[in-house]
Amino acid sequence: MARTLKDHEDVCNIRYTAIDEKLAKLEHKVDEIHREIDGFKTFIVKLAVKSGVSIFAIVCGAVFIIKF
Repeated sequence: MARTLKDHEDVCNIRYTAIDEKLAKLEHKVDEIHREIDGFKTFIVKLAVKSGVSIFAIVCGAVFIIKF
């Protein structure tokens, strides 16, 4: 327990330094998660486009075969 103002300041400094370090680690983890989500969104969009093009090609091919 702090007996003087200086002791109190020292204890608080240690506590706030630890809190700041934990917050920095948490921010880093959140940034990593954000990057992974962005990468996943990009993958999903590319997959959707490729799927759409494939479906369109299949339908066009089926129509071509049926008509000729």
